[in-house]
Amino acid sequence: MSTTFSKFYDTSFLNEPQITEGVLIFDAEFSGPNLVKNGMVQLGASFWDVTRILKVDDFVVNINLGKGRTWDSFTIKNFWLAKSNLYETYQTILHNKGENEDVAMRNFIQFLQKCNKKCGGNLIMGSNRLDIDASWINLYLCNNGYMPLHLMFGKVTRLIDTSSYHQGCTHTCHEEVRTFEKSERKNYSANEAAFRHFGLLERPTVAYTHNAREDAEFVAHCHLIILAHLKIIKDPVMKPTGHPPRNTVFHSSKKKFAYYNSKE
Repeated sequence: MSTTFSKFYDTSFLNEPQITEGVLIFDAEFSGPNLVKNGMVQLGASFWDVTRILKVDDFVVNINLGKGRTWDSFTIKNFWLAKSNLYETYQTILHNKGENEDVAMRNFIQFLQKCNKKCGGNLIMGSNRLDIDASWINLYLCNNGYMPLHLMFGKVTRLIDTSSYHQGCTHTCHEEVRTFEKSERKNYSANEAAFRHFGLLERPTVAYTHNAREDAEFVAHCHLIILAHLKIIKDPVMKPTGHPPRNTVFHSSKKKFAYYNSKE
């Protein structure tokens, strides 16, 4: 009976490991900073199995500028033309060879629904620039008749800002970030700060290139590397590394310290 079933139906899904918890990181690039005048021209996402720290699927789409939306000259000069790897994407969108807005958002919705189904609805979504990326994506979603991200699946879904999350992991306050950026004359990297804080040597297998799909994959991998380490240091049998989470207490025994989870 099982032989007959497998003969006529695709049973490959039976061999796929179950995803108990999924993380989907999204990223977007724009023709300029103005939500009204400019546009979202590339949207990417990366879906990961949290338990296995494994990329399951990804998504990227180039989006043509809609009617009334324009390119910002400063953004073109200092972003799209300043990085050689972005020139091809810029030319694609400039000549309307991407997808129109309605098609792009429909494809994105289908991708989100597929990922949510794969992990049984236990999906956390986010970005390393949540305030910017979610604002644009929600605008495009609502303009095309869809619900915003936090209501995508019929209930309030928690969205995470990974930069804030990792900044909190390292106990770094906002003033320290501003001081760093002023003295170093470069952006503070919450991902890298967390890696160094915990002494982690592992790094993502893809670079942060300003391609929306690759950046989403980079941020997702960073987040899961750090998340896995935080789970380890909560285990009382492990040696303490870095600073403990806020819900831990110290216990001293024979001049050695261990972390124990507080029940308070």
